[in-house]
Amino acid sequence: MVMPTQKVREIIEKLTKERESVLSEKVFFEAGELGIGETFVQKTIDELKEKNFLFEPMRGVLKLQKQELANQLLQ
Repeated sequence: MVMPTQKVREIIEKLTKERESVLSEKVFFEAGELGIGETFVQKTIDELKEKNFLFEPMRGVLKLQKQELANQLLQ
């Protein structure tokens, strides 16, 4: 079973494959479709920013750090 934190991360990775950045509202929407609440999604986004997995160049826009760096930081 995939944990909700992992699922939020997968949503972000999937959405940023198509484009370099993604609106956070798209992440909230897709997570909501899977039954993951907004508060949990925001907490997960904040944790991923603290771990330098992603950053927010503008309010409401999420962007992954370079993939190699992100993978190293999450191990």
